[in-house]
Amino acid sequence: MKKFTTFLFALCLASGVSTAWSEIKLTTSLEPGSNITLYPTPVASDGKVIVDWGDSVQKEYIVDGMITRNISGTQVGDTIRILSPMRSFDCSESHITSISIVNEPELTTLDCYNNEIERTNLDISGALNLETLNCYNNPKLMFLNLLEHKKLRILDCRHDKTDSSDPDDRGAITTILLPSEGGALESITAYNNDLSAIDLSGCPNLYYVNLEGNSLMEIDVTNLPELQQLDVRYNYIQSLDLTKNEKLEKLYCNDNYLTELNVFINTELMDLVCSNNQIKSLDLSANGNITNLSCDGNQLTKLNVSNMPRLKSLKCGNNQLTEIDLSQNNYLQKFWGQNNRFTFLDFYYNQGINTIDIRNNAGMTPCSLNYMYQTLSGLEKTSPNTNLWLEGSNAETSDTSLATELKWTVDVTGDGSATCGTVTATLIPSEMGTFTLSQPDLVSHELHAVENNTLESGVPTYITASTAEGYQVRYYEVNGQRINGNIFVATENVTVAAVFVPIADNNYIAIGVKNNTPLSFGISGIDPETEVEIDWGNGEIETIIIDNESIARLKGNSKGTTVKISGLIDYFDCSKNELTSLDVTHNATLATLDCYWNYITTLDLSNNPELTKLNCSYNEIGTLDLSNNPKLFSLTCYNCELASLDLSHNPELEEAVVKNNSLSSINLSNNTQLMLLDVQNNSQLGSIDVSMLTNLQELQCSSIGLTTLNVNHNTQLVRLTCSNNQLTTLDLSANTELERLFCDGNQLDPIDLSSNTKLNYLQCADNGMTACELNDLFYHLPVCATTPTNVNLFIAGISDKANEAETSETSIASKKGWKPSIDGDGSGCDVAYITIEPSENGSLELRNADNQVVNSGDKVAKNTTVTVTALPDEGYALRNAWVNGVAISNNSFVVKMASVVTAEFADASGIDETETNGVKVWSQPGVLKIEAEEAQAQVYTTSGSLVWEGRVINQRDLDLNQGIYIVKVHNASSTQSKKVVVK
Repeated sequence: MKKFTTFLFALCLASGVSTAWSEIKLTTSLEPGSNITLYPTPVASDGKVIVDWGDSVQKEYIVDGMITRNISGTQVGDTIRILSPMRSFDCSESHITSISIVNEPELTTLDCYNNEIERTNLDISGALNLETLNCYNNPKLMFLNLLEHKKLRILDCRHDKTDSSDPDDRGAITTILLPSEGGALESITAYNNDLSAIDLSGCPNLYYVNLEGNSLMEIDVTNLPELQQLDVRYNYIQSLDLTKNEKLEKLYCNDNYLTELNVFINTELMDLVCSNNQIKSLDLSANGNITNLSCDGNQLTKLNVSNMPRLKSLKCGNNQLTEIDLSQNNYLQKFWGQNNRFTFLDFYYNQGINTIDIRNNAGMTPCSLNYMYQTLSGLEKTSPNTNLWLEGSNAETSDTSLATELKWTVDVTGDGSATCGTVTATLIPSEMGTFTLSQPDLVSHELHAVENNTLESGVPTYITASTAEGYQVRYYEVNGQRINGNIFVATENVTVAAVFVPIADNNYIAIGVKNNTPLSFGISGIDPETEVEIDWGNGEIETIIIDNESIARLKGNSKGTTVKISGLIDYFDCSKNELTSLDVTHNATLATLDCYWNYITTLDLSNNPELTKLNCSYNEIGTLDLSNNPKLFSLTCYNCELASLDLSHNPELEEAVVKNNSLSSINLSNNTQLMLLDVQNNSQLGSIDVSMLTNLQELQCSSIGLTTLNVNHNTQLVRLTCSNNQLTTLDLSANTELERLFCDGNQLDPIDLSSNTKLNYLQCADNGMTACELNDLFYHLPVCATTPTNVNLFIAGISDKANEAETSETSIASKKGWKPSIDGDGSGCDVAYITIEPSENGSLELRNADNQVVNSGDKVAKNTTVTVTALPDEGYALRNAWVNGVAISNNSFVVKMASVVTAEFADASGIDETETNGVKVWSQPGVLKIEAEEAQAQVYTTSGSLVWEGRVINQRDLDLNQGIYIVKVHNASSTQSKKVVVK
């Protein structure tokens, strides 16, 4: 009996599962009574569909898919229920606000687009066999959970803008959860939403992905081998790995933050749009099927499209291109190359071209434009609209009739007045190869050799080189400037050179090391993909690829006593490796060498003409020959035991740090570009001539035995360090840019620094200055150019040449904003400076105890009396005089310290100071004073504006700007108005 009961229970359960109701629940934003139309495809063979329109009344409909394809009804309640199993269901454009699907295992297609589904209100968890979901244009929908929908093949949740120019017109979807594995999804369209991330890795069958206009920071498509079209434009993506997408045919990744794009594996590409990124180089050598290329708005300096015979449309504007070869693009129809640096363009082989935009290419000349016009093909008819844009490319004097006669329509009409004759080319010879020049014939377009180095102005010139054995062409130079490729256009006489370098196998660096020692080197190549071979000492070769924009770090243990690095390297850092030798004579491409702190005893740089930066400090090389390094601009070679140094062959040198050697001579005669020179601690040098270094900004020449130093020609000098020499004088009157001065440890008399108004740091200790001499120094200091937080005036010292700082009058400097290292008490000098501040409407005459006139800047014996006589202008009288801010009484004062005398003269009518009925009003510089036992006061400008109002008890001091003020004072006995001048 028990077994039978259990059987019945199980049967009931099974029966319950098999007969569970299928249900689709809908809510809308419609008012009750509104009509709604649905398009269901039921599972039932009789087409029966049961619907509850919201009143719990089930109505039956027949949808046979032929005569009847939809059902319509009136919404009665809040929720509409479809109570039949479905194969497909379409409720689009029906103001639906939520959908919930329960037990619809046979539903494969759901269309609910153009509705108002909100937030997370699309619940399709009951339709796990769904294959197509079209829920696009639901602007409030935020979340799609498709984790369990592994049979879904097509997903369309896009948002179509109503205003294409409105960046805020986008859908609200922030999250789409796709199956983590085993997903059948083939196509996803989700553009113009707010996705910041999406995981596609569980859907390897995807061939179409459109995520345009979202908020994606990254996208991973490495698990999508079937991908044919990818659209991720208008996002925030910084990198894109396409190395696993060999079937990719269309790529749209414009308007992101890409700095590089590798499409080498994507040989099926036909459309590539990568505009408006930050891409600096683009290798398309493997992409011969491209028909549409848009790479405008990047940072490209070169672009090679010669392997794209099917190319029809090319957008490469807003880059830094100087030339482009279109000779292999016979089907090209449209070319946009505006805002570049083109100097010429040739469309001879583009017979079908009908649109050209080369605006704002300032490198184009009227003559190179004339050449371009002659390469154009004639059009069938003249267009009413511009199809040849030239503005900003110097077309005004070109002969645009050459183009208009071929039925092109131009935006600028040139008058043809430019003269295009011939120019001369001077070829610079080389022992490593030769080269020739050729130009195209204007009729046949075939190249012909240039005769007598005479070039047609505006016509492209082709350089062809023949190299010596073991060498290759690195690049070409025109007028000393490197050009991309081998083509240039001349409109004036030019100098042409070829730069040859050893082939990579012959270009190496040999390094002497200790066996079995850890080593670390930094290297960079001359090209974006430079192959480098490393032999750590045992003959085994390790090959790596490096770029030319970053420093690759090589780390390994030596397996012998010689390490060899081969390849076209231009940067080599081998510092702090305890190297015993370094041979760079076989690396002609080397531009930067850092071999700091090793055990190198010789350094041969005779075969490194490209060297621009050298640091060989802390080696025992003894001698350094830089005569073959004309491009050197930075030299650091301190602690190298150098006895002499000739820099006359390095005219580009901008900084030279050669301190701590044994130099007895240094030749700077040809280094007019030097901005930094450091020759400190070369005690045998004795003297240095820097008169030719007019660009010098920093000179460090401490401890080199100087007795004189002339920096009158170094007007750009910002920092001077000349400590620990035997200088007795130093004239800095011409160095008005000087900010920091170190002159301690000399025998200097006080320096007049009054012209150095930018000075903010001074080290002058240990010069044997007396207190009086220090006072002289302080007196001629300018006001400190900055507000110091720490000591910036060092004046004492610890040697036998220490200055008498403790008894100097440092307050002279402090009042100018300086912070001395010691506060002197002023007792060491028996004279003091007198400064007479200029005043308006009169002057003061000062006389010393001997009745001699004292002028501003004179010194007077301390503890003597100086008399003051006022010399007011006509109509004025002395109102007050002060010494160091204290009022002078009885027309005299006793000199105790450096004294600043000021005076104020007022209108003789007495309007500036009055005292009536217990109220006194007067002024000192910048201060209005009101004295009264108790009163109310108001201060006005002469125009009637209230400046201050308040109560005065005994005395009130008001800080005011210079001007004339009306003061009204009311006390118990009177109300008074007084006019006062504040200086």
